[in-house]
Amino acid sequence: MGRVFQFQKFYLQQSESAMPLTTDAVLLGAWAELGAARTILDIGTGTGILSLMFAQRYPRVSITAIDINEEAVKLAERNFANSPWKDRLSVRKGCFTEMGGKWDHIVCNPPFFRGSPSRKSGTHTARQIGLLSPKALLKQAPILLNSGGSISLIVECENDLESPPLNQFSELQCRRICKVHPQPNTPAHRLLLEYQKSGQSDQGIEESVLIIRNEAGQYTDEFKQLTGGFYLQA
Repeated sequence: MGRVFQFQKFYLQQSESAMPLTTDAVLLGAWAELGAARTILDIGTGTGILSLMFAQRYPRVSITAIDINEEAVKLAERNFANSPWKDRLSVRKGCFTEMGGKWDHIVCNPPFFRGSPSRKSGTHTARQIGLLSPKALLKQAPILLNSGGSISLIVECENDLESPPLNQFSELQCRRICKVHPQPNTPAHRLLLEYQKSGQSDQGIEESVLIIRNEAGQYTDEFKQLTGGFYLQA
C-alpha cells in the first residue's frame, strides 16, 4: 500500500510509482479559487490530492482527474473511493492533449526537478515533465475551458526563463499571482498562477506574497491560515 498521509477529512495512500505528495500541491489546492465553477479537470493527478482538496472545499463541484501513468490512476481511484466525496470524483488514464469535452476550471501541479529522477520513478517523472510544461498547459487550456473558465497551476521561479509569460497567450489572461518564499529575505521559489479564458485584458492582476516559514523555521501564520483546513497540524 505504501505510505499513508492523514489529512483532517481524508487520507492519501502513496506509492513510489506515482508523483509523491508535496507542499506545492497542498499550497495550490488551498490557494486556487473556483468561484462558480462546477466542473473541474485535474491534470496529472498523481495521488489525487488536488481533486480531494477541491471536493472538500467546494461541495457542488464534479471533478475529473487524469494521469498518463496507470499506477497513478489506480492509486487515485483508491484514494477517491476511501474519501467522503467519491460520488463527485472520477479518474481515468489519459493525456490532456487528447481530452474531449470542456470544463469550468483546470488545475495542475506540473512535475519538475533539477537533476536526474530516481530509477524507480524516472520514466514516469520524465514523461510527465515533458508533457506538462507550463507553456504546453497554457497553450492547450483554452481548448479545454468553457468561456470564462480558468486554470490554476504552480511553477518554479528560480529564473525567469522557467516561468510562463504572464499575458502572452491569445485567449488567456493572468488574473492572480502569488510569489511563494521559503523564508523571509529569501528569493521566491514558486509562483502560484491563475489564468482566465477571456478577451478582457483591463482587469489587472491580483498579486500577493506568501512566506512558508519564519526565521526560526516555524510555519508562518499566513501559511497556517491558508492550509489550516487540511493539515492535522502546521
